[in-house]
Amino acid sequence: MGRSSHRLVWLVATILVACGPIAPSTPSASRAASTARTSAQASAAPSIDPSLVGAASGHDPLLPTLGNGGYDVESYDIAIETNPVNHQTTLRVVIDSVASQRLGRFSLDYSGIAPGSVRVDDTAAAFTEAGGKLTVTPSRVINAGGTFRTAVDIAGRPNAVRGVGWAWRGAEQLSSFGTYDVLPTWIPTNDDPADKALIETHITVPRPYTAVGPGLLVSKTDTAGGRAFDWHAGPSSQFSIVVRDYQTADLGTVAGVPLTSYEPKDLPPRQREALNRIPTIFEYLSEIYGPFPFDSLNLVWVDGLSDMEGPDEGLLKWGPQRLEPTALAHHLTHIWFMVNVTPRTSHESYLRAAFANYGDLLWIEHTEGVEARDELMAAMHADLGATTEAPADPSRIAGNNALFIRGPLSLHALRVIVGDETFFEVLRTWVVRFHRQAASVDDFVAHSEHVSGRSLDDWQQRWLLDQAVPPISELALGSG
Repeated sequence: MGRSSHRLVWLVATILVACGPIAPSTPSASRAASTARTSAQASAAPSIDPSLVGAASGHDPLLPTLGNGGYDVESYDIAIETNPVNHQTTLRVVIDSVASQRLGRFSLDYSGIAPGSVRVDDTAAAFTEAGGKLTVTPSRVINAGGTFRTAVDIAGRPNAVRGVGWAWRGAEQLSSFGTYDVLPTWIPTNDDPADKALIETHITVPRPYTAVGPGLLVSKTDTAGGRAFDWHAGPSSQFSIVVRDYQTADLGTVAGVPLTSYEPKDLPPRQREALNRIPTIFEYLSEIYGPFPFDSLNLVWVDGLSDMEGPDEGLLKWGPQRLEPTALAHHLTHIWFMVNVTPRTSHESYLRAAFANYGDLLWIEHTEGVEARDELMAAMHADLGATTEAPADPSRIAGNNALFIRGPLSLHALRVIVGDETFFEVLRTWVVRFHRQAASVDDFVAHSEHVSGRSLDDWQQRWLLDQAVPPISELALGSG
């Protein structure tokens, strides 16, 4: 690709990422207008001392309706039986949690099909569903520090909520994507990115379909009615499933990690060309970021996608769109720096945007040289103008240049300050120190200071906290 087209690719990629699945900070109209659904037991449920009620918010500044308090999830065990032909689906979610307070009532994020039953520690529990919350009243109070198991049974023909979640793409494909504000449209969850948990997913489908989940494929067995696929992931706070009639292609083992493509039998030639680039890009990123944080990488074709969807643990979803190498580098970078080290809240989305978009620049630097990279960064800096929001204190995510343009430039400014060797050591040790954890912008600054052995107060203030955009001279463009 010629240099003249880099700026267009950058702007298109920025728009697509900025307009991803993260929702606005106010509850959606469909949630607000939804009819409350109440279990038969709920009418007999006693009133609850307010001190025994877990918070119905995770206190995310940009997504205040998501997340819940009073407990921490340890694991999800998800059993799904679905038929992509008639869309009939049964779902059982078993959630093991630890109470952080005495709990007489707690909530989960959920806005999908009405549950048929909810049980806590194998005893029927009263429940209501309204406003994007499944509120559960167990038969007994759960003591602080105590473990408890919540089982939710759901059956029906699920559809997308607000255009996300369960999606029947094409005649016979199910796609259920899971990231901020999307996961609760198809599964009850504590939709708090900081509450990472183990995830076991068991998916049964009729022949000849294949079910792909997050993490590592543990087993695939034939059943009387079809095929069962067991996937293991986590600790994680987002996950997806995709069901389709796939063939698999072995893309090789790169840097010790097996790469597999789940694809249609009639994969277009230009998509095959894009897939063939992935091992090379993956190898380069493994060199600069350090070892891939998960056991495998699966590339999963999804009909109708206009761009790659946000990744999950070792899982990238893509479709018929044209895939440029910079886009592949961008989304692979997300796995190291968003799925592995997850921003603690959506307010910390600097960590989500800056690294992935700097991944674009690193790939251009690697393949076309410093001059091409600097040309693009100069154009990006010009697009910012004199001021933006402070990247460490955004008021929104979608379309926010403070995150998607100023964010990666700030990382390059850090690289200029500490030098290449130290900068890449910061990146490699960051993904190890916070492996499978949630982190904040302050955590990244403190980590960078620890590795570099110097104060970064001035860099933090000028690039992350001030609204004024620092001068382009701080990027040292043209200096090699």
